Amino acid sequence: MSIALPAARGGIAGGVVLALARAIGETMAVVMVCGNIAAYPSSIFDPVRPVTSTIALEMGYATASHRALLYAAGLILVLLTGALVGWLAFRQNLPNRKIRTAFQIRCLPDPTLPPAALPPVMPPSGSPGVPPRWAEPPS
Repeated sequence: MSIALPAARGGIAGGVVLALARAIGETMAVVMVCGNIAAYPSSIFDPVRPVTSTIALEMGYATASHRALLYAAGLILVLLTGALVGWLAFRQNLPNRKIRTAFQIRCLPDPTLPPAALPPVMPPSGSPGVPPRWAEPPS
């Protein structure tokens, strides 16, 4: 890690700059395409202002309460996006496998494995022919 991170620092910085430029460019393109009108549309073809564009355009002159509302709008967008991605990932894996609880994952064998692949059951410690798990303390 002490070698890989310094060697990759230039690539990481370049990636951050490209990501920021892409986000700003896409936001401004959406502003121009949608019409940049902060009003309720009466039809699907009326100009609008998306929430991301509102955040980008109004953050420069926002007061404390206005800035808090803009941050809340951004948080709502992030939460909605995360919920959508999580739902899609869950839905994609649903037909392929059975959901198992944490107890089943830790304690029960995988029902999809053949019986020969399961580890052998060890007899309890102290049984005839089984060495103890740890040595007795010297007396």
